[in-house]
Amino acid sequence: MLTIETKNDYEYLRETFGTDGFPKEEIEHYVDAMRVPGAVTGALNWYRAAIRRVLSAKTPETKRIDCPVLVIWGEADPFLLPGCLDGIEAYARDIRVHRVPGATHWIVREQTAQVNEQIRAFLPAASFSHSFDRVVFDVAGTITLNTRLDL
Repeated sequence: MLTIETKNDYEYLRETFGTDGFPKEEIEHYVDAMRVPGAVTGALNWYRAAIRRVLSAKTPETKRIDCPVLVIWGEADPFLLPGCLDGIEAYARDIRVHRVPGATHWIVREQTAQVNEQIRAFLPAASFSHSFDRVVFDVAGTITLNTRLDL
């Protein structure tokens, strides 16, 4: 099925990412990822569900998260405004929010070192109820933990 997202070999995606300052080589990685069958549908369904929830003013029933949660938030995100964090502590027993002034929707790309620093600090300090045999993070290609972590 041809959509605005896939029309003209993902021209819309290239323009959108280009407007956000992504280099052409990096944009091609995103285009390749969107070529995987079902990828465009999955990505768009996430946004469709979020929009429907806002428009219907219905909040789905949620369960409180019992494991530690780290939120790294770009305060200059034009899509997810700082007010989205209001009341977030009601959703998790142990939630830590790290706000990054000047960072946008693409915080992982823009502030890779700071994101990695926050994750590295969070993991050993978090009080998990079980241990991990292997934890692998690939945040802009810089974190990989392949050792046993007893957190």
